[in-house]
Amino acid sequence: MNRLPASNRDRTGRPGRATTGPDLSEPTRRLLLTPTYLDARRHFRAGLDALRRTDPLHPAAVLLPGTEALQDLRRSLGDALGVRLYTFYDLAAAVLDAGGFPVHRLEDIALRRLLRRVLDDLAAAGSLAVFAPLREKPGFLGAVLDWLREMESQGITPEDGAVHAAAVHAAAAHADEEIARALAEIYTQYETELRDRAAADADGSLRLAAGALESDPAVFRMPGRLAVLGFDQFNPLQRRLLRALASRCDDVAVYLAWDPDRPETSLAHARAAETRRTLLADLPLVEEIVPRSDEADPTLARLHRDLFENRDQGPPPDAGGSLRLVEAPSREVEVRFVLREVKKLLLAGEDPAEIAVLAPEPAVYHPIVRAVAGEYGLPIALD
Repeated sequence: MNRLPASNRDRTGRPGRATTGPDLSEPTRRLLLTPTYLDARRHFRAGLDALRRTDPLHPAAVLLPGTEALQDLRRSLGDALGVRLYTFYDLAAAVLDAGGFPVHRLEDIALRRLLRRVLDDLAAAGSLAVFAPLREKPGFLGAVLDWLREMESQGITPEDGAVHAAAVHAAAAHADEEIARALAEIYTQYETELRDRAAADADGSLRLAAGALESDPAVFRMPGRLAVLGFDQFNPLQRRLLRALASRCDDVAVYLAWDPDRPETSLAHARAAETRRTLLADLPLVEEIVPRSDEADPTLARLHRDLFENRDQGPPPDAGGSLRLVEAPSREVEVRFVLREVKKLLLAGEDPAEIAVLAPEPAVYHPIVRAVAGEYGLPIALD
């Protein structure tokens, strides 16, 4: 480990420490600043392997931001036994199950039906106010459900809903106290319907799980190491659940993408800086820096280091044609250019398993890639 500068201290004022591994004789809570997600994943695996040299079945759990990240880590761990992988929603379900709380989590279709019933009941009672004419409009149900989910994720209860809604609409051009009251009524009825059915939406399950942990110290002990991987921010409910969970673990490692070669004021750190401050305020974490891997291509390393930096970066290195910027007028033209390059590589004898194409929106690009690859006779595997 590399020691942090003296200015970086944990919430108790102690300077960040550098260790080769946690001392499990006392609770260990660390915020590990890692240059990349790959560095974080390698560090976690190396630490787990070190622990298991003395205890082959040392327990470990990993908290990840979504199912894709979970599946990717499961593939990379291979035959590692006893590593439990969770998303926040998986974790909430496990906590509620361990505590004996019979809560049924409703998925999107069921939630839409429930919300439709709430809106119909409020309209019949004359309580839907200005929203009554919009009730049957396309998109209204989805917009209200999105708002309800945002309230849940921010940890705002129905009792706070009127205050929050009023604050939101006070800043809008068409501020209306009646709108605020109607939104608060919808939220209250929605939560009442869920509670009466012993059900919850996704973020509601996080709130219930956090409450279960806070009310009963015996619920859901987590022996071994807990690693939190792949997050760049946490909503208030996630932070609440993480706080309650950390007190049940002897070894907590929260990984946060942070490039020590960039200044703290770098635009690349904008989101991570706020997350870092919040984590240090919420949890008694000691900061450590995870060393950067030396395997990065020099050209890509330069791009990673200087991207988003508003400073004189000097002349670019000679990439030898390994890095090119291509502008395309449409996604289809973009995909055709890329797949022509892939075709050239294959004809030159390149192993298909060594070629990867990354896209920012898989749902948008997959159909185009599939169609063009078929035209070009290219073997593809879409993730």
